[in-house]
Amino acid sequence: VVVFTEPLRCEKPFTFDLQVIIEGTNYRFDREELQVVCEGRKVGFQIDPTVGIDVEQVMGKAFTVEIGKVGVDSLSNIFDANGNAIENNVKFSKTLANINLDEASSSFKFVLEDIDCSDDTVGALADEVKEKIMLLLELDASDNNRIVLTPLRCENGNM
Repeated sequence: VVVFTEPLRCEKPFTFDLQVIIEGTNYRFDREELQVVCEGRKVGFQIDPTVGIDVEQVMGKAFTVEIGKVGVDSLSNIFDANGNAIENNVKFSKTLANINLDEASSSFKFVLEDIDCSDDTVGALADEVKEKIMLLLELDASDNNRIVLTPLRCENGNM
């Protein structure tokens, strides 16, 4: 996320170009291939996974981001809420984390409210909770071993 000093013009279609180049690869993404969020003083993005990126190939690679008027023929720019254009592009480099995706994990805690919580309810909902998480993460049924639920339990009448 890039934070500016003033609120930006964030209406779609966006007035600015955004380009990401991953060094040492053929990957070059423009705004149309990225999931871009512009809110208030912030512009953020993530690479759209549907563009066909090999995640393991880019792990640990440096990448460059440029926001503003990218390319000599571009008519785009970053504008503040009053319509003033930024003078220079924002350009920076970072490095993608180099993690082993097969061993990476995350955990979270959630509460189901307005459910009659008992041992029977908890046991009956475990598979449904796992299926819903897989659906939200857009995982295939063959990936069901990637979701591991710790024993579900009731707390303060909620699950």
